[in-house]
Amino acid sequence: MGELSRIGIAIDSDLLKRFDRSIEKSGYTNRSEASRGLPLGSILVFPVLFAAGMSLIDTTDNILMLGAYGWAYIKPIRKLYYNVTITAVSVLVAFLVGGI
Repeated sequence: MGELSRIGIAIDSDLLKRFDRSIEKSGYTNRSEASRGLPLGSILVFPVLFAAGMSLIDTTDNILMLGAYGWAYIKPIRKLYYNVTITAVSVLVAFLVGGI
């Protein structure tokens, strides 16, 4: 990996040079103009995937919570175990996603 350059995001210098050559060949005068040409779908793909993932996790958590709280009604300490486990898993997933 070569030296990094800053353009709003950190990117490998060699990759940035290739990007600059590509936008020059495409007739754009600068990087901002080239990024304006991106389709709306490619810009919104990550926020939509994030919302879908969060909906899936929330639904799964609610279903599990429904069963676990019914299960914990018999022995209340189980609710604490469930909450600690879910919190630990949430923290782990947050670190995994943050590390990508």
